[in-house]
Amino acid sequence: FTNSNLSGVDLSNSDLGGATLIKANLTGAILRNANLASANFEQADLNGSDLSHAFAMGASFENADLSLANLEEADFSGTNLTSAILEKTNLKNTILNQARQNDSTRWPDQFYPKSQGVVDEQYFYQGGGNNFLFQHDLDGHWDISIMESDGKNVRELTNDDIYNYKPKMSPDGEKFVFVRDSGKNSSGEIFIYDLKTGEFKNLTNNDLVNDNPRWSPDGKKISYEQWESTSEEAIPGSLNLMDPDGSNKQKIDLDISVIDHSWSPDGQKIIFTSQGEIETEEGPYKDRFAFLINPNGSDLRQLDFEEGALRIEEPVFSPDGSQIAYTCFYKGMQPQICITNPKTGEDVFLTEGFPGSSTYPTWSPDSNWIAFRNIRNGVGHMVQMRTDKSEIINMEVLGTPSSWTD
Repeated sequence: FTNSNLSGVDLSNSDLGGATLIKANLTGAILRNANLASANFEQADLNGSDLSHAFAMGASFENADLSLANLEEADFSGTNLTSAILEKTNLKNTILNQARQNDSTRWPDQFYPKSQGVVDEQYFYQGGGNNFLFQHDLDGHWDISIMESDGKNVRELTNDDIYNYKPKMSPDGEKFVFVRDSGKNSSGEIFIYDLKTGEFKNLTNNDLVNDNPRWSPDGKKISYEQWESTSEEAIPGSLNLMDPDGSNKQKIDLDISVIDHSWSPDGQKIIFTSQGEIETEEGPYKDRFAFLINPNGSDLRQLDFEEGALRIEEPVFSPDGSQIAYTCFYKGMQPQICITNPKTGEDVFLTEGFPGSSTYPTWSPDSNWIAFRNIRNGVGHMVQMRTDKSEIINMEVLGTPSSWTD
């Protein structure tokens, strides 16, 4: 249909999925309830057309004219709207999650695309996610902020004399959990923060140390670690579960310590490290071994990671479940980021040759990037790196990444 004249044509309920309509004239055309998924409308003229209730997921409208068009209740998620004209377009209840725009995209007056899930073009290619939740230390206390994935539009979510750290976004993106520590008696509590209301709530409220909160993938549970003091003798710590409102607390019975745990994306497994001791040429060395369990504590088994690594910390599954990233420690080296494939056993030393120490790996939503904290000359910056090492982005933001979200 390239260069076709379809002006005023009734194409209601048509299946145009994957069709090529580059430079087509569709002024006043009726595409109501049509399947337009992955169709190419680049430079097409859709002025005054009716696309209400159309399914256009993944379609390209680059440089297209959609002014005065009716997109009411259409699904435009993941569409390419770079340089598109949408002036005076009806966008009532239009789904625009992960639709892409650029500086030349023209929207109706008083329409705020980012509030509807629209992302800037460059963000889309950096991992399929738009926001970073991270912790930073700019005033002597840790605080939590959120920003867009290129480091712009940083917004502080906490700013007080309390230590706020290890934030994790809920699966629905409406809340996050974190550790809040006043420094008194060296204890920490698990708090939840509602992004819509701005309200905080203490979920643990006890005299123990509560640490490392994590959401189950379905959002129905929050897991966390707990011990009685912050001294070295405090380990082992226990693994615990609770509901998001703090009720139904449950301790998982294990005979070993639990440190740096996280969930598999299907919610069927929890990975964690446990402290032990290995023999080296220099004598005993305190190591952390990686384990996998079911959320109820059954089926405990040890995992084999990169050969030669003296210590493993912060293991975390990729969103697609195919890989595990972790911080690896080698003799004579600063900590670095490694990746393993749990099925094949293939290992990748991601930050090999990268200067400084690299810790706290955080996956992008599409599993193709890892963000991490890189410390050089005593200063911790956030870095993004493709898992194939083909691209590195040094973000000019100080802090530690915690959640990379859609």
